[in-house]
Amino acid sequence: MYPAELLPYKQKDHLNEVWFAIMTMDILEIASLIGDEVNFYESSKQEFLEILDDKFRKHKILKDEQFYLNITNCFKIHKDEIVHEFVGIESGINLGLIFDIKDCRITGIKFCNCFGGIFDLDNYYNW
Repeated sequence: MYPAELLPYKQKDHLNEVWFAIMTMDILEIASLIGDEVNFYESSKQEFLEILDDKFRKHKILKDEQFYLNITNCFKIHKDEIVHEFVGIESGINLGLIFDIKDCRITGIKFCNCFGGIFDLDNYYNW
């Protein structure tokens, strides 16, 4: 799903707003939408946002301005969990996030490195 496809059908619910903010790499909007009560697992909200913003910066270097969203299952580390794979439209490199969702609200969020193709490029690029 591309960001433009989400807009005409976009319900004003929390989940779609967060997805759209990620798809458009709007870190300030993401920060305002994700509450402090969300479980970020091994990091704080601030650390999570800094890591996410760094990934956005790297995608922008690769000429990505937006992501499209592919929802799939993790095939390695987080078996049987649903991964939201945000794929750079220009680079084709993905960013994997796993959301814990309850009543259309995000209650937890973590990275899935199986779908974090930007890591594979860290050895080749001087970001």
